[in-house]
Amino acid sequence: MRTNLLFDLLGGPNLAIEIPISRRISIAGGFDLAYTRLNNRYALQTKQATLEGRYWINPQSNPLTGWNIGIYGTYNDRFDVQWKDGWQGDGYWSVGLSGGYSMPLTDRFNIDFSVMGGYFYSPEMRHYTTPKDGHLMWQETRYNVSRLMLTQVRVSVVWLLKRTKEVAK
Repeated sequence: MRTNLLFDLLGGPNLAIEIPISRRISIAGGFDLAYTRLNNRYALQTKQATLEGRYWINPQSNPLTGWNIGIYGTYNDRFDVQWKDGWQGDGYWSVGLSGGYSMPLTDRFNIDFSVMGGYFYSPEMRHYTTPKDGHLMWQETRYNVSRLMLTQVRVSVVWLLKRTKEVAK
């Protein structure tokens, strides 16, 4: 199980579960939900799910540790990201490549650094600015926005749920 500390700091609870399929391959699924708003100037509102497959390049003795590369897919239902001005939209999806490094903190905890980037598509995005009176002012709407871009940066704490070996009698 893991949580992205960067998203946590912005007020977005999130949780992912990663399951090793073999020594070199794992599959992870995660969900992020944020509803943070401070007046009309700052907001992070999002609801998204991500599925990722990872290949561990040089697996260590501690599971899910070392360098990894992978593929991912993300679906976002709705978003509102503002810092004095910002973007709102009725969702997006993205698919692409991921890469990162996970290092052990203890026998049961890792810290995981990863980035994801690839193809991004949103059917509609609205740009807003906030003038001095604090009310959102619509600036433009873009339709069928698609591009290659960095989509996620994560610094995660990973809790390794290990089975204990039973002693044979």
